[in-house]
Amino acid sequence: MWHVLALAFAVRVAVGLSTDTVLQPDEVMQYLEQAHRLVFGPGMIPWEYDYGTRSWAGALVIAGILEAVRGAGFDSPQVYQPVVKVVLSAASLAIPYSAYRIGRALFSEAAGRLSLLFTAFWYELVTYGHRSTIDAMAGYPAFGALALVCAEPRRRVTVSCGVLAGLACVLRYQLAPAMAVIGLVAIWRWRWRAWPAALAGV
Repeated sequence: MWHVLALAFAVRVAVGLSTDTVLQPDEVMQYLEQAHRLVFGPGMIPWEYDYGTRSWAGALVIAGILEAVRGAGFDSPQVYQPVVKVVLSAASLAIPYSAYRIGRALFSEAAGRLSLLFTAFWYELVTYGHRSTIDAMAGYPAFGALALVCAEPRRRVTVSCGVLAGLACVLRYQLAPAMAVIGLVAIWRWRWRAWPAALAGV
């Protein structure tokens, strides 16, 4: 599994570093631009941030990466842009890893490995791996929560499931109905042991 994830990471980074195309204007204006403005100062402010209709969570995550790179003395776009792409590529591995855990828990080891292979190298997931779109960034914790619901209800598992579901809602509140379904599945599977997940999610 780790060899496949390492190769998937290398493919995502290679695609990210070899292209500067933009699939959605939001990935630049709504997230990269706002993170850059928080760390470096100047920048445009879209109306969504003036009126509070968009969450700051995605921009704050990227701003944290930029601040760490700037703190290390690298404030050049030639350095911090690739670093952001590498970090987002690493985060995108949550999808294939979660698919592996779900397939293995629900079916078999072979199903888990097949799920891992398909999601590790599916072209859309590879193409979006380095992008700062909120749909992608919110999908990572959402799939992580779904994978943890399929696991045994140890305290660490239930708390992590709740934290990931809450994070998915903070990043993209439109995912709240899906996270509610995951919560119902957790209650059905874990019974009274689901309360730490609910608490952590809140």
